[in-house]
Amino acid sequence: MFKALFTPIQINQMTVKNRLAVPPMVTNYGNERGEVTERHIAYLSERARGGFGLITLEATAIHPSGIGFPKGVGLWGDHQVEGLSRLVRAIHSYGAKVSVQLYHSGRQTYRSVLGTQVVSASPIPCPSCKEIPRELTVKDIRELVRCFAKAAERAKIAGADAVEIHGAHGYLLAQFVSPYSNRRVDLYGGALHNRLRFSLEVIAAIRRVSGPEFTIIYRISANERVPGGLTLTETLPVVRALATAGVDAFSVTTGVYGSMPYIIPNYCLPDGLNADDAQAISQWACVPVMVAGKIVDPLLADSIVDSGKAHIVAMGRASIVDPELPLKAASGALDDIRPCITCNQGCIGGLMGPLGEMSCLVNPSVGHETERPEATSVPKKCLVVGGGPAGLEASRILAERGHHVVLSEKDTQLGGNFRLAALPPQKQPLAKLVRWQTDQAIKTGVTIKVGDEITRQSVVDSHPDVVVVAAGARHGTFDIPGAEGPWVFIASQVISGKVATGQQVLIMGGGSVGCETADYLLHLGKEVTIVEALPELARHAEASHRFFLLRRLRELGLREYLNTLIVEVVQDGVLCQRCGQPMELRGFDTIVSALGFVPNNGLAKSISDTMAEVYVIGDAQEPRTALEAIREAQALARSV
Repeated sequence: MFKALFTPIQINQMTVKNRLAVPPMVTNYGNERGEVTERHIAYLSERARGGFGLITLEATAIHPSGIGFPKGVGLWGDHQVEGLSRLVRAIHSYGAKVSVQLYHSGRQTYRSVLGTQVVSASPIPCPSCKEIPRELTVKDIRELVRCFAKAAERAKIAGADAVEIHGAHGYLLAQFVSPYSNRRVDLYGGALHNRLRFSLEVIAAIRRVSGPEFTIIYRISANERVPGGLTLTETLPVVRALATAGVDAFSVTTGVYGSMPYIIPNYCLPDGLNADDAQAISQWACVPVMVAGKIVDPLLADSIVDSGKAHIVAMGRASIVDPELPLKAASGALDDIRPCITCNQGCIGGLMGPLGEMSCLVNPSVGHETERPEATSVPKKCLVVGGGPAGLEASRILAERGHHVVLSEKDTQLGGNFRLAALPPQKQPLAKLVRWQTDQAIKTGVTIKVGDEITRQSVVDSHPDVVVVAAGARHGTFDIPGAEGPWVFIASQVISGKVATGQQVLIMGGGSVGCETADYLLHLGKEVTIVEALPELARHAEASHRFFLLRRLRELGLREYLNTLIVEVVQDGVLCQRCGQPMELRGFDTIVSALGFVPNNGLAKSISDTMAEVYVIGDAQEPRTALEAIREAQALARSV
């Protein structure tokens, strides 16, 4: 089935055993000295053990002024070689090759990270980071060329098989090449051959220290997707010049920080987003091309290689979710591959969140590869109440460890609110998680009962040793007069198709649920108004999802009232206060409540006096994200 994927490929003198790569993805698992840590080694070597042919170490700073993350790795000093050497040896032990991505963040970082002013080609702020950079002098540039070469030399000493020069995503080299960020008038600005000068000097310097047989890969954004940025047409001559200068292969991606939602495309964007661009670059450059960008299914990956669009596929987030994807694909065990749902909540959201490090909604073991669940020495009779993501995760791990598990779900289908979350437009990939969790729970021996509502009496009658309440959350009304009237439907009823709305719909609540319900109804041709007490819609949604969701809502004609507090619900609308002034919104056919959730934990309270081991997890404890709920379920299931 996957003949193309499992064919070796040679790039310069480096032979990669297959066409599956782990691209460079920031983990923030390093330390304050920019060194590779044991945690990092465990994370990447697990992907090598799982069968990936080429592993690229994440953005590795060539100078302290180019650090993008507080615990990012670097190769600006000899002290950083030893950790990289251990990483290389670990990856090589599984037959995979190692590439090190060399970069300088330029203006796409912060003074708080560097301790000094950011730098760039020109003193133009990044629209995302917003800090005014210092323009690099010619002397500065020549010093950084030396630093790139020295970092490549250290990578080779450490045993790496290749280096990847990061000329994509709007980092420093891209800041020079693109007129979007380069307004210089010296030898490094103006015409394309001048804007390319820095990159060409870096390639030449690395080749001098590494020799002709060492593999040099160049990562490039085929399309920067910002006004004034490079398009594919403008990138092709860049590729030709770089290949002529000695680049052995290209890694094709897209975007800059100003177009971040395209760099890590979520479920709103098409699969294989950059494959056609990669094909154009391959034809222009006449060297092997690797492509990244929402390639999460081995069937798609194989078709990209087999059709000649790219020679190697970089399955970034898919490798995070399931490090054994290549082995499972090769054996035909496709149903066992843990699915990437392209939600971005852990891989990117984790970096931006309070922990500041990569994680994963679907696989909470990411970053904790050395922590394995242990088989229990005392098997217990466990009752898990609720078949959403938390309940399914807890059931699977409990059974895997040797406990006897029954999962009861009062609905006729599993998945809970997460299943409903897969119903709005473009969110269908979320359903893959429910399917995988269900399959794996069954394979580990969990007894699943649907349409089975658990009461205090049924718990007493079944005599379990452990009860895990994962009953999720329900929509709340929050004491608004009229909000529980028979003319008010809840969002889940609308999304699931249990009720039909009229043409004019008012949605109370502009969080993620309210906005996604509006998206669903607008695509059905309804006229929709949202009333939200906060100054923003979908404030807590993942950033890339929010970007595309709000853009769609506004293109489809959503009417929105922000900073508007609902005082009372009447049959054809709501009475509100906006900026302290009373206001009425009337004349609606249907009113939908999406005001938020409250825990569904009544069972736990009713049985707390009947047994010692009662645990409440996920939304039943407190409404939260699926990432937090699944992580909590895993921790509990490993401890019972």
